[in-house]
Amino acid sequence: MAASPRSAFTLIELLVVISIIALLIGILLPALGAARETARSAACSSNLRQMGVANMAYAADHGGAIPIGYDSTTKRSTYFLYFRTGGPGVAITQGLLNEEGFLGAPEAVYCPSEQNEGRQYNTERNPWRLKGGILLDPAGDKLQPTRSGYDCRPMRVWQFLKPYETLGGRVLFPNINEQYFMERKAILSDAVAFQNSVVNRHENGVNSVHSDGSVGRTPNKEVDDIIEQLVGSFHDNEAASQLMLDEDADPPTGLWIRLDKGER
Repeated sequence: MAASPRSAFTLIELLVVISIIALLIGILLPALGAARETARSAACSSNLRQMGVANMAYAADHGGAIPIGYDSTTKRSTYFLYFRTGGPGVAITQGLLNEEGFLGAPEAVYCPSEQNEGRQYNTERNPWRLKGGILLDPAGDKLQPTRSGYDCRPMRVWQFLKPYETLGGRVLFPNINEQYFMERKAILSDAVAFQNSVVNRHENGVNSVHSDGSVGRTPNKEVDDIIEQLVGSFHDNEAASQLMLDEDADPPTGLWIRLDKGER
């Protein structure tokens, strides 16, 4: 009895199969990447919503004061939770939420799409500080700062004071009950002070949480021009501050004014 001929792929058939597989991978990978980013962006929005709730809870315990502000050098610097000066374990702005127990999981302070280790949760460049804890740099001779993954509205200069104390006759932190906040204002957002964070986080916009508790998104095209100007003013603190928020202008201008209009 004659043996049946062996069935096998020809070289041409094998190349066709490989080409089809490569084509399918090329089609599916971008879709999978987009799906992952959509999930990360949704998680970011959820984090910001939690941060908004924490700020409102803090305000309820402090006569309406919310711990947002900026470093005295520039309105670009709004992201430190703990600073390296002012005494051991000094919490500033949003770090006070951690010190007073208003934060749940500390991961909520960080955007899952952030690629910079200096703005990620508990990395070598940005170690998480436990309540009242002290972190030293590797040399052990100074305090290690801890940064948030989000920026806060640069309304007032922070100092190493409690929020209910006054500075020059003015309450240190803004009060959420002020008429100012009756209009929808962005109080926290994705990192916007530096171009790489905006470009590398979400492809379709900047997330923010507002004074009314809503979470919004501002398309990148609405802030690209200011981000480009911020790159050019890297060493000019005054110019950078005006680009971030200039409420002395009529009408007020700046990046945060654009974020106020973020779509729900």
